[in-house]
Amino acid sequence: MRHHSHIRRLTARLHVCVSMMLFAGCRPDAPTPIPPLPQVAVPAESISIDYPDADIRELLETLAPYFHLKLDLPRGLHGRTSLKLREVSWRQIFQVVLSPIGYDFYEENGTVFVRTNEEIASLPPVSTTVLLHHLPPPDAAAYLNRRFRGGATFTPTESGVAFVVSRKLRPAVEAAIHRADSPETLLKRFPRIPHLPKELPKLVPAPREPWQTSADRNDAVTTQIFIFDHIDAELAAPYLEKAAASKYTRVVFDIRINALIVTATEARMPHLEAIVTYLDDVRWYAIEPAPAQQ
Repeated sequence: MRHHSHIRRLTARLHVCVSMMLFAGCRPDAPTPIPPLPQVAVPAESISIDYPDADIRELLETLAPYFHLKLDLPRGLHGRTSLKLREVSWRQIFQVVLSPIGYDFYEENGTVFVRTNEEIASLPPVSTTVLLHHLPPPDAAAYLNRRFRGGATFTPTESGVAFVVSRKLRPAVEAAIHRADSPETLLKRFPRIPHLPKELPKLVPAPREPWQTSADRNDAVTTQIFIFDHIDAELAAPYLEKAAASKYTRVVFDIRINALIVTATEARMPHLEAIVTYLDDVRWYAIEPAPAQQ
């Protein structure tokens, strides 16, 4: 009997060992860490990235040194993301990564703070005045009030514009003012609303580089940022929504950088790029002929 009892104990221990070995062998592989980016002496303006499955916190911490950013991340920031972006700024990357999980960011005193949308919305607004050198204050206020559509309030002063804006929008507002007040800007056209066509002509997409094409991923859904230099990006949104209409399409207007964040299939992206190139043109601000005198 002792012999049989000893055999049973050995058999039970063997089963436990085999089960532990099998369990250890079935554990999922740990996620591949994001490779470090090269150190640059001068902060880069843009970067191309392709991460099929990345930890969001690790991604932001990897990008920060490359762009010379000082980050303040909350403990509750978690999640994973897949993105493929070409020649984008760090602000564009942050917007694409944080928006789907209910987070956003704002800049203050040289630090980029990442917080939930609710936390950022609860911050008190900032009041300030910016002096203008070229654009008349009434025209500047009219243009900026239309451009930011309630996101900020602008009032002309004797030599500039005073405004009340959230911390989130402040960098975008100041950048828009300096851009509009530059000597290269067509000052008389900025306050005007462009006369965009009701129907688009047949547009031919520009040829793509080899790294931009992927035959086996034409049906894959991707996200791309289109920044507009001349017209309000929001005015172009209906054209892109119509051209890429499908259950995968999503067009979001980013007021801070005057851009559209478009999610669509890779096969449709060249056509959307052609639409953006066609619409983002100062010719739509052409001055209408004066009415004939009676």
